[in-house]
Amino acid sequence: MVRLHELDPTRVVSAAVNGDNKKGVSDAVDVIGFNNDFPDEYHRENPKRPVNGSETVSAVSTRGIYVTDPLRNTVSAYDTEEGMEEDYETAEKWWNFYGTREWEAGGGAWAGFDYRGEPSPYGWPSINSQYRIVDTCGFQKDSFLYYQAWWRADPVLHLFPHWNFEGREGDEIPVWIYSNVDKVELIVNGKSRGTKDVPRRGYVEWKVRYEPGFIEARGSKDGNVVATEKHETTGPAISIRLTPDRYEIDADGEDVAILKAAIAGQCRLQMAGSGSTSPEPEN
Repeated sequence: MVRLHELDPTRVVSAAVNGDNKKGVSDAVDVIGFNNDFPDEYHRENPKRPVNGSETVSAVSTRGIYVTDPLRNTVSAYDTEEGMEEDYETAEKWWNFYGTREWEAGGGAWAGFDYRGEPSPYGWPSINSQYRIVDTCGFQKDSFLYYQAWWRADPVLHLFPHWNFEGREGDEIPVWIYSNVDKVELIVNGKSRGTKDVPRRGYVEWKVRYEPGFIEARGSKDGNVVATEKHETTGPAISIRLTPDRYEIDADGEDVAILKAAIAGQCRLQMAGSGSTSPEPEN
């Protein structure tokens, strides 16, 4: 520790703690980090010791999938404890802990990206962890918007899931909304399902029986609608759209461009006064 401070006297030193290793080696660091452990008891016994969450959350989810299916090695993207390993927390659970203790410096979510190795919660043939907050391609999972809602000041509203559940007509579908506004109204096929207050560091939910059409969320702050989001049921796929992340790359045999593939489907809803449907991107 002395050598670290000699090399860089401008910053404090921290180390992660696993299990009961809170004494001995950990006593030497300036800030003690907790891995998937809650530091309340430690803080009561050591009120002057700076602490942070060095590894938190470790929730698992599959982007865009809303039913856990072990046969397909997928985990629902709803922020629940379904499919999670013992002692790991949901995004909402850990942030309600670390975001409400002024003596605690915050925490690092494990992990930012899904990655190859440590397949979780399934083994072979799975080869990736699904610890999120974005998938291996860098696409945002729903939980990304949970953090954005509570870590940003500008209005955030995220409605999910998509509204394409062919074959599940009449089934009850949980509709979640992450937002930092005051109130959210849910519209289903043009009819209001009511308005709900948004709990601090939480989310709002409706249970909706599925039928093709659309769902729309309207978020209000100080009595004014400040954010909206809408998902529509799409029809059969009619085209594939490829979009590169950039249009020029270095011709050195090493540089690459990343292509995003999107399926465009024909909109199921017929516009009023029109005799045809128009193609819209699938959610």
